[in-house]
Amino acid sequence: MSSNDSRESYLKKHVLHSAFIVAKGEVIPMDLVAIDTCTGKRLYSFLSIGWGMMADVDIESEKYRHMGNARFAVMAVIKLASMKKYRGRLSYLPCEGERCRGSSLPRYTKKEREVGDQPGVEKTPENNFACHLVSDAIGAAGDDVGVPTPLLVPLSEPVPSSWVTVEDDFIMVGAVYQSHLAKDNMMAPNATLNDGIIHLVVARGTITRMQLAHIFATLEHGFQTSDENMEIIRVQAFRLEPLTPKGLMTVDGEVVDYGPIQAQVLPSMARIMALNNN
Repeated sequence: MSSNDSRESYLKKHVLHSAFIVAKGEVIPMDLVAIDTCTGKRLYSFLSIGWGMMADVDIESEKYRHMGNARFAVMAVIKLASMKKYRGRLSYLPCEGERCRGSSLPRYTKKEREVGDQPGVEKTPENNFACHLVSDAIGAAGDDVGVPTPLLVPLSEPVPSSWVTVEDDFIMVGAVYQSHLAKDNMMAPNATLNDGIIHLVVARGTITRMQLAHIFATLEHGFQTSDENMEIIRVQAFRLEPLTPKGLMTVDGEVVDYGPIQAQVLPSMARIMALNNN
């Protein structure tokens, strides 16, 4: 079968599946995540935020796009060889008890979804600074006039005392809100479309190449590890402050300004058509 035949077959299956979803599926809620960047932009995300190796593999593998999804595996091997460490400060509001089901946050109504900010709309920063100068990155996004984010304070202010803060060397920090980042990458196996949770995937600088390689090799079957150097932390909001002056940050696979970033889950903010397996 030629590549054109394979592509045509794939597209036919994709169209057929989509048509079946439209005919038989339901409109179900899906969480979004509100993000404040160091340049004062408010973004909305449906998939993930990446820093460290997670972002490096995603963006630097673009040169191997002709290889298809195999490009990620190739770049992961390259990055495993160097195992670059990133210094950073990670603060988060952990999920505990009922709060972990999003009960302390509103489930957004149709009207509230319609009046929210649009993705990428710039707001006026309180201070101007270069995002890559992370030691001076104390600016904040302006007051949000759209969807409320009551768990977030301006980036220029300290996080609330109820948050946990860790300063350490990291290999990567990823914020994931769907179970899969790709068909063969089940980064957060317990995540659901509307669980009201951000799943922080944290690999500390003390993890070994062999440990990380084993985790990556088994992601198709779901992230599983008992290693204290890599864990999934369930949170409702977080702030990440890179202390390494150069690096990449991504939101839904696209590069964003490098510097302090914070985010809060917006439970049931979006609606999608899908089969409800419940």
